[in-house]
Amino acid sequence: MAPLRKTQGFCIRRVDFSETSQVVTFYTRSEGLMRLVAKGSRRKKSATQGRIDLFACGEMVYIQKRPGTLNILAEFKPEELFDGLRHSLQQAYSAFYIAALLDRGTHEGQASAACYDFCVGMLETLASGARADVSRMVFEAHFLDELGVVPQVGRCVECSGALPGRGMVGYVVARGGPLCRECAPDDAWRVPVGALGVVEGLRRASPAAAGRISIAPKLRPFVRDILTRCMGHALELEPKMLQYLQEVRCD
Repeated sequence: MAPLRKTQGFCIRRVDFSETSQVVTFYTRSEGLMRLVAKGSRRKKSATQGRIDLFACGEMVYIQKRPGTLNILAEFKPEELFDGLRHSLQQAYSAFYIAALLDRGTHEGQASAACYDFCVGMLETLASGARADVSRMVFEAHFLDELGVVPQVGRCVECSGALPGRGMVGYVVARGGPLCRECAPDDAWRVPVGALGVVEGLRRASPAAAGRISIAPKLRPFVRDILTRCMGHALELEPKMLQYLQEVRCD
C-alpha cells in the first residue's frame, strides 16, 4: 500500500467528479501544485469534513500514486477559510485571480515554500479588507519575480546604460523592460520612469504592507499596465479573471 504523506496547502480549484467526490487542485508548501481526487468529499461526514471550499487552507494527508495518475486526498483539516474574501466582490475576484495565476504559472512537483507563504499572506491581507488593487499588484510583482521575468528597472535592457531620473522611457515587454532613448524604437510604448520605481517597490513589499502602499494617481495606470502586459507575456495569455477586476482608488 502506498504510504501516506502530509503537507500544507490551500485549494485553488475544484470540480465535481461524481455524486460523492471532487477533483481538487491545491497549491502546497512542499510539493507545489497538486491535483487530487477527494473521495466522498461531497458528503457532510467525510475525511475532508465535507465539501472542500475554495481557498480553504490547512494540513492535507494524501496517498501518492504513480506518475500520470491523480493522487488521493485521504484527509484534509481546514485551519483557515479566509472568510473575509466573501464580504467583497473585489476581494473575492482578486483571490480568484491569484488562483488562476498559480494554476497557469506553476507546475506539479516544483515547490517554493517562499511563494506558498507569500500566497497565504496575500490571502490573509485580502481577507482583512486591504485595498484589492494594490494587493493584486504586490502579488503580480512578486509572482513575476518567482517566474524569473520581473521587469528590470534602473538600466536599459539593451545596452545596460543608465535611464534618466525623470520623464518617459521606452518599454518593450518582449525584451524584458525599459530602453534608453538611443535603444528604444520609435514605436515603443512609453512609460514614466517613476512607474518603474513603483514596480520595484511592489516587488519588495510584503503582503502585510499592501494595505499601507499609496500609488500616485498619474502613475497607477502605467504600473497596472506594466504588470498586466508582463504577466500576459510570461504566461502567454491574459487571465480571464482580469475582466472582472475593476480599478479602485488606492491613494
